[in-house]
Amino acid sequence: MLTGKTSKRFDVPHEPGNWFEVRRLSWAELDRARETKLAATMTTARAMGAELMEAMQAWRSLIVGTPPAPIDSYDTRLLLSLSVAGWGGPEYDGQAVDTSQLDEQTKDWALGVIANLSLPRTEAETKNS
Repeated sequence: MLTGKTSKRFDVPHEPGNWFEVRRLSWAELDRARETKLAATMTTARAMGAELMEAMQAWRSLIVGTPPAPIDSYDTRLLLSLSVAGWGGPEYDGQAVDTSQLDEQTKDWALGVIANLSLPRTEAETKNS
């Protein structure tokens, strides 16, 4: 399916009356966001040293108790800027879309919407649907 014309409007649950229009991302856009995240991770690993980076990732899995979410493989700033096509409501009317200005709660909600709309489903998700 072509993604250029696939967008949906979602009400922001914690901001009644406000909505976002979210566009489904293409494989090329997802690939770009994955490569951007990988490049940033590699830069961090080089700066920290590979052993320390591996130890931190192992520690995160032990503390959190679950593997990273699929969206963690992507640059979230890029996902937001590519996917949020518009917004409206009392909080947003007349404002240009600038996802870098979102509060943490709204950013996390929007990323969940983007993940559900654009990211490939895992094998477990496919079995449970």
